[in-house]
Amino acid sequence: MLLSSDGKSYDAGRIAGGGLLTALVLVFILISYLSPTADLALMSMASLGIAVAVVRYGFRTAIIVFLASGLISAVWPGIFFSLPFLLIFGPWPLIKAYIENRFKNPTAVIAKQLIATVILVIAGVLYLLIFSVDPSDITNIDLLANLPKPAFWLAILVIAEIGFYLYDWALTLLITIYMRRLNGRI
Repeated sequence: MLLSSDGKSYDAGRIAGGGLLTALVLVFILISYLSPTADLALMSMASLGIAVAVVRYGFRTAIIVFLASGLISAVWPGIFFSLPFLLIFGPWPLIKAYIENRFKNPTAVIAKQLIATVILVIAGVLYLLIFSVDPSDITNIDLLANLPKPAFWLAILVIAEIGFYLYDWALTLLITIYMRRLNGRI
């Protein structure tokens, strides 16, 4: 057992498990960086590492796994490539666990959707600012080009919300598979 400065002991298995999950998260981020396709799927698998940390080791360890993998991924492959993980895929399993533990089902669904909306708007604005994208370039999407500007941005938000809902559903399924088949075996 390792001792902290205040005399409390830490489980060596928790430290090792957190380190292994951090490495696994980084592997998925790096494969996503190197892969020409499947970025969202690989980032989702990276977020599963954070979710496993919550389930297996607790919220504090999961936060450390997220911070460690976020800092390392910001250095390599770089902050610009790591932004989806840092803004969306990394913190979401932590937010999801907090909301689902605190609220019952209907309230949890509403709370998750509201927070997802805020995250998506912040991520979208940061994307436009950081990458110096002119919003008029985005409005040239053929399918939505004839919509007025407010309706266009609303349509983009609705599409992003549907995508985020599917991601949350897939993450729930992956956590369920982990809980039923792998938890306690590894």
